[in-house]
Amino acid sequence: MAETFAVDILSPARAVLSSQAESVIIPGSEGQFTAMPRHAPMIAALGMDVLTVMNGGKGEAFFVAGGTVDVRPEGVTVLADEAIAVADIKLDEINARIAVVQTSLAAAASLAQREYAQRTLDKLSAMKALASA
Repeated sequence: MAETFAVDILSPARAVLSSQAESVIIPGSEGQFTAMPRHAPMIAALGMDVLTVMNGGKGEAFFVAGGTVDVRPEGVTVLADEAIAVADIKLDEINARIAVVQTSLAAAASLAQREYAQRTLDKLSAMKALASA
């Protein structure tokens, strides 16, 4: 049996996953990397992409966007601004959220509001692409 370590994926809304894994493929802001048991300690910024938790040769995919990941020899803790299992992404809900954000983007009065709406739209578009695949 392969060695495993703890994996916790947390978002502001909820705990998304608390499990054991053989490895975790992480979309860092500077590129993808893989954490395994006994990995050297590190903290990295998360990018916006799919994080994959590997166990028994099978992967469980999660969409993550922003936040940090704390890698330790005994486990990985992901503190994501947004995290959801790819299998749980619902296309109709994403489309509804995109419509609301597009309206907000068109009505944005300040640069900060436009930038926030655009970042949200980018995140939702990435989620939609995953749900459509």
